[in-house]
Amino acid sequence: GCFSFNSSNPSTFLTCAELLSKGIHKDKIFNLIYNNFSHDRMKLMGYCLNDKLKVIPELHTAYIWLTSEEFKRFNFKAGDTEGFVNLPHSIKDIHFTALFLEKKDHVKISFRSRGNFSVNEFSKKYFNGGGHKNAAGGESKLSMKETIVKFETLLNEYAVELKNTKWFSDES
Repeated sequence: GCFSFNSSNPSTFLTCAELLSKGIHKDKIFNLIYNNFSHDRMKLMGYCLNDKLKVIPELHTAYIWLTSEEFKRFNFKAGDTEGFVNLPHSIKDIHFTALFLEKKDHVKISFRSRGNFSVNEFSKKYFNGGGHKNAAGGESKLSMKETIVKFETLLNEYAVELKNTKWFSDES
């Protein structure tokens, strides 16, 4: 995760320093992980950002949703949506993101947050899921449309908490 997660700590950086001193090829590793996507995946990402991204700024929330028809349209391959749930975090003041993917008999959901909003608890309580405080997954047996409506309704119930979520303290 390019050291962007709260699990990065001093020992993480010391380990990296040790690996660099041993001669690892960090640029090659980076390119194999981050610069190795198909043209179809890049078109799908562009489509998501242009046409499928919904931002709810007053709740510091954004989400993306994709249907099975859209998967076909963009020649979807397993892994093509990897990291898409994190894309809206690049928007200023977005602290809660979700990705909804239509599967054959359910909607797969990924949640990410920054700061003190626990997507693990949210996912566990409403979407039969779980994970970690800032990264969780779940699913819905409802249709995509019904799942989105449920999600947006739940956001309103968490409005005060979402409005007060801080990614980092002002003292940082």
